[in-house]
Formats: sequence, C-alpha cells, structure tokens
Amino acid sequence: MLPLDRSRPLWDIHILNVKTSDAEAAGLIRSHHSLGDGMSRMSLILACTHKSSDPEALPTIPILKRRENVSHGLRNTGWFLSSMFAIYATVRLIWNTIVDLLLLLATVLFLKDTETSLKGGAEAESNAKRFSHRIVSLNDVSLIKDIMDMTINDVLLGVTQAALSRYLNVAHDKTNGNAGTSRPLLNNIPCNVRIRAGILVNLRSEIGVQPLADMMAKDSKCRWGNLINIVVLPLSIGPETDPLVYL
Repeated sequence: MLPLDRSRPLWDIHILNVKTSDAEAAGLIRSHHSLGDGMSRMSLILACTHKSSDPEALPTIPILKRRENVSHGLRNTGWFLSSMFAIYATVRLIWNTIVDLLLLLATVLFLKDTETSLKGGAEAESNAKRFSHRIVSLNDVSLIKDIMDMTINDVLLGVTQAALSRYLNVAHDKTNGNAGTSRPLLNNIPCNVRIRAGILVNLRSEIGVQPLADMMAKDSKCRWGNLINIVVLPLSIGPETDPLVYL
C-alpha cells in the first residue's frame, strides 16, 4: 500500500558493447511491473525498434496462432450438427465456469494444498533459497511434442510433474540409508496429495508487435498496461515408471 519511490526510475536501459555472432551489441532493459505485463512491455519495446537492413521495417517475430476449437470435420457438416455443437460448447463452458468458481471459493475457505516439503510455512520468506537448473534441449521437447501431438507447454508441464513427483518421492523417503545403491521404486508420496500451481496467462486478444506500433502511430484498440490473469492448475503427482504417463 506504500507509494512508489519517485527517486528510483521505473525503467532504465543499458547498452552492452559486446559483439556476438548475431549482433554488434546487446541491450538490457529493466522496467517496473506497474508499467505493464511482460507481453505488453516486450511488444512495445520491439515496436520501438527497427531492422538494421530496413530502417522503416519493424522486427519480424513469429505470430502465435490461436487454437481453433472447432474441428475440421465439423466445418463441412450441416447447420443442425453445427448448432448442436455450439450449444454443447456453451453448456460445457458454463458448467466449467461454475465448477471453477466453486473450487476457487473452496480454496479460499478450506481446500488447502497438502503439507509437503514444497509448501513453505509462515516464515518461508526468511528461509534460505536454493536454485537448481538443468538445460533442456528445445529440439527434444519439440520432438516429443510432435510425436505426442501436443503443445510445448504440455510437454513442459509433464516434465514439471515428473520432476516434482521424483523429488517428493525422495524427500519423503523414511529409509534414506541406501544412498547410492539401487532399490525398487517405492511410493513415499502422501496419498491423495494435492499440489497446485498459479500460472499467469495473457488475456490480450491481439498478440504481436504490429498492434503496439499502430497504437503509437494512431488510435488503436490495443492498449498498454497489465492484462493478465492467474489459473490455479492442479498438478498430477505420483511415482510412475513410464514418464509418458505425466504427459
């Protein structure tokens, strides 16, 4: 509830004169989240830049295409089947919304996550922090995505669920005396464990650089600022011998 410190800038830019294989220099931009969400800030920054080969052209970036909810087979059906599908989709949307609202209300009142080593207590912010990282090949992720016919986010979610499951299985092992020896996979995870994650999602209907560039040049429907929401996503936790089960 305290006002922002006006003696500190909300944004600054640093130019690093370090030549790489892709550029003559690198720019480091730091900005306060009160200016806008990540999507709007990155798009606006890119819209302020131009290509070195064509000073009048905006940078070219891939445009994310929204998934189509209607399958190709339903497009060529009659109006009756199309109408029935539209009614079904509407009823399903209303039902899912009601269920999500009830789950959110239950979460606020009593439905809490299971007490595990991942859940911090009241003094979690003062505890020491440790970061572990592992480099994952994007080519491997794309290969799994194509074979399983899913998205990259689906694959990464499955990897996250598998990693958390293995971590909790070891963290809750009461017989931690066979370190370094092979032993069968045991289920040390509490029964009916409930672990959920808060996922930030972009609510903008238009994605890309061009809407922000149009906004700076003329009146546009695209707006700067924060336009995000959080999805409470339940994670599937459990020891599985087949890693594809997590997908």
